[in-house]
Amino acid sequence: MNELTPVHLDFWLQSSRWFGMSMYPGYGGVPYHSPIHMEGFSLLDDKTFCLDFVNLAYAQGVRTFSVEFEVARGAADYQVCFAKEHSDRTYIFVPLTRKWMETFFTGIDSSRMFDDAGAPVDREIFRAPSRR
Repeated sequence: MNELTPVHLDFWLQSSRWFGMSMYPGYGGVPYHSPIHMEGFSLLDDKTFCLDFVNLAYAQGVRTFSVEFEVARGAADYQVCFAKEHSDRTYIFVPLTRKWMETFFTGIDSSRMFDDAGAPVDREIFRAPSRR
């Protein structure tokens, strides 16, 4: 296994707390994608962190998660991680953008979910229907 790289704090501490999350493998042999809202972040060591988040594409009632991750690779604009409890799954986190939503959620009108500068608008994203 490749050596893990340090957590990029500048990625997680940006002003928007919205991220696009992709998980491989996903469910039923299909990659899983979801917008997430970061509710909490704890650095456990230089390569491991705990992320508390709301997973909007997951079934209602069970959308809040707290997961410990190890960083495999990352930079200021992405993080590739492994969940400590499910190391067979790879997670990719990127800042949430209109383009990301249009790529993975083609049936949802995302035009009201972002302001003119491209920043996510909390009240509109939380109203977005789930895919499940």
